[in-house]
Amino acid sequence: MMHTLCVLLSLALRPKIIPLKSYQSYTVLKVWLEEAIANEDTNRINNLQKMIAFEHDQSSNKATISIVIGGNICAVGQLTKPPVTLVDIETSHIHFSAGTLLLKSITTTNSDIHISNDIEDRWKIAYSFFKV
Repeated sequence: MMHTLCVLLSLALRPKIIPLKSYQSYTVLKVWLEEAIANEDTNRINNLQKMIAFEHDQSSNKATISIVIGGNICAVGQLTKPPVTLVDIETSHIHFSAGTLLLKSITTTNSDIHISNDIEDRWKIAYSFFKV
């Protein structure tokens, strides 16, 4: 019984990568934007506004993916094609490491993925590390 409970708990807490529809990511990003405004985090506000604008673009050459931990979306990544390029990543204010996990998952799954020149330096550094 205890073993089964431990297995179920570990499965529930295991991070999952899932695609998001524009309205789903827009909703999450909007909540994070409100938190950033409340915390007066100018850099985060600017990045989230840029990501929200991306979600309004109806192009079929874009996609949004996320990391879900414990039922909560903890990181959002935006991709464009061709070629497949990671445009941006943002994390919840609680799960900063989720962005790194998302980037690692993307680069180890698809070795041909590119990274945007406009993405934050921290993601460029992580990309370089995981790409090796």
